[in-house]
Parts: sequence; C-alpha cells; structure tokens
Amino acid sequence: MNRAWKWIHFAALALAFVPEPSHAATASQQWCVEARDAPSVIADCTQAIKEDPNFLAGWALRCLAYQSQGYYTAAIADCTQVIVLNPMLYAGYEGRCVAYASQRNYAAAIADCTQAVVLNPNDAESYANRCAAYGNQGNYSAALADCAHAIAINPKKDLAYVARCGIYGNQRNYSAAIADCTQAIKLNPSNDVAYQNRCAIYSGDGNYNAAIADCTQGIALNSRNAATFGNRGFIYLKLGQFDNAITDYGAALKLNSKLAPSLYGRGIAKLKKGDEVGGNADIAAAKAMQPDVADGFVEYGIQPK
Repeated sequence: MNRAWKWIHFAALALAFVPEPSHAATASQQWCVEARDAPSVIADCTQAIKEDPNFLAGWALRCLAYQSQGYYTAAIADCTQVIVLNPMLYAGYEGRCVAYASQRNYAAAIADCTQAVVLNPNDAESYANRCAAYGNQGNYSAALADCAHAIAINPKKDLAYVARCGIYGNQRNYSAAIADCTQAIKLNPSNDVAYQNRCAIYSGDGNYNAAIADCTQGIALNSRNAATFGNRGFIYLKLGQFDNAITDYGAALKLNSKLAPSLYGRGIAKLKKGDEVGGNADIAAAKAMQPDVADGFVEYGIQPK
C-alpha cells in the first residue's frame, strides 16, 4: 500500500463527518489540512488541536502522519481520539487497525477492521487490511476470503493483491503469489511492499536473480523498509555472497534493531568470513530475541557451520 499520501484521503473522510463550522477555519486548521508531508502535518495539526481539541480532522490527519513515520503508539492514541469524537467514522477504526497491525497486535487490528466494515461494508481497504492481519495470525481461510471480498469491491485495490500474495507465499503456492504481487505492481508501480513480497516469493522458489532485482527495486522505492534489506541479505547469504549479506543485514538492523532473523543471518555470514566473536555474538543475541530463529534458516539448508 502506498501510505505516503494516505492521510489526505483520511482527512477528507474525517471532514465529511464534521458539521459545517459556524466560523471560518483558523490558520492552523487550514495549514493542518493543506500540509503535504508528514512532519508538517504533525506540527501544524498539533497546533490546531491545541487551539481546538474537538478538531476531528486534525486528530485524523496526525494519526496517519504518525503512522507513516512509524510512531504507532502515537497513531493509535490519535485514531482513538477520532473514534471518541465520532464513533460512526469508519476511517478512525481503519487507521487504528493498520497501526495495531504494524505493532503485530493482530487481534486488536482485526477487531478494528471488523468495526470499520460494519460501519462501511464497501470499505475495500479495511477488508484488505483484515486479510493481512488474518494472514499474519495464520488464519489463511479467513484471510483469503477477506482479500477476495476486497478485490470484488475494488479490483484495483493493490493492497489486497499484496496481502494475498504473502498468504499464497506462506502456503508455498508460488505461481499464485507471484501473479498477485505482479498485479499489485501493475496497479501501483510505487508499491515497495509488493516488490518486497515478490522478492521473498522468488527467493523461496529459487529464482534468486529475479528476487535480488525485486528487492533492489523495493529499496529504491523505500530505503526505510528494513524487511526488504533483510530479504536481500538472506538471498546473498544463500548465494555465499557474505560481504553483501553482512551489508544488507546491517542496513536492516540499523532501521530495526529487533529483527532476530537479520541478526542471526548476519551472525552466520560473519562466521563464514572467519569472524567467530562477532558471528557468535549476533547469533546469541538473535536466539535471545527469538529462540526458534534458526528454524527458518535450517529449512533452506543454512546453518552456522
């Protein structure tokens, strides 16, 4: 999903639920609504909210701006305030659903996306987001049903194809997964997550050149997606390109130090390069975070020694 401009759509929804003001919008409110980048949205909407705590659009905009910057707890707080101000605004639940999912709180995400589709049964976005949450829970039947529903509502919803691509990939249905991620890219060539997912699928299918090309394109579109660096690092590790693996895993960990697979993979690459101290330290740290982290590597024939 291209979230870069999502909050503009969200604010339009929020404003649609706000009664006509009895007075002209303040300068801060106008700046808040017209801001076109996340830092400006956060700064301008914070000022607007200080002046008028009931300015629903300000909370809605700031929720999604925080979300786009990875500040998920702050996003949840702001989307909650949107819901407090207007419990009938489905977009408040939709926004909070995505923030919860980003924190891997899939049960809460599913509950909020469910409420969003109750309020708006034609909300393809929430069906697609609930599909992804169900998929991350391992409930593939419910996930596939939601993605199919999202696509039926809006055949151009790239998020639904990306989510279904990931589910098919987990089921080792690589041809269906590649078809869905390819369709998502056709619909939205700037969707870096579609490239990231297709990279992982190609890797699982053994097509490493195509996988590296997709991960590289995903990084070109979004150099702050740690998962894409981690995926490419894994491919380099599999191919025995240990220096490249260490570089990519390091980039992933710089963006998110809690990625146990990236720590473990970097540890193996360091060991293969003869760095026993550094390699063993990375592997120990990864196992402390995720005791079963080695399983995903053993499955592909990758072991420390």
